[in-house]
Amino acid sequence: MLRFKYFSGNGAQLEGAINGWLETYEPEVTQMSTAVTGDGVAVSFLFDESFRGQERRLTEERGMPQEEIGAPESNMPDDPVHVVIDGIGQ
Repeated sequence: MLRFKYFSGNGAQLEGAINGWLETYEPEVTQMSTAVTGDGVAVSFLFDESFRGQERRLTEERGMPQEEIGAPESNMPDDPVHVVIDGIGQ
């Protein structure tokens, strides 16, 4: 499903907002359009949401802080786990 994102502003502020969004959510942009408005420039995107972007969006919508994602290091084993596949391994 295609999604829509809109930015408006001018100069470095607009560029920073767009670059931050692209870097954080890694969308698969299908179409981008620009228009000059009375307040500066309007930039809109049609995009498919990446898996990473969907995880980040859902995390933000549910109010979970980013640092709580994943298992804490205190739960990680000290020794690596050895897996035997078809009699290979130890």
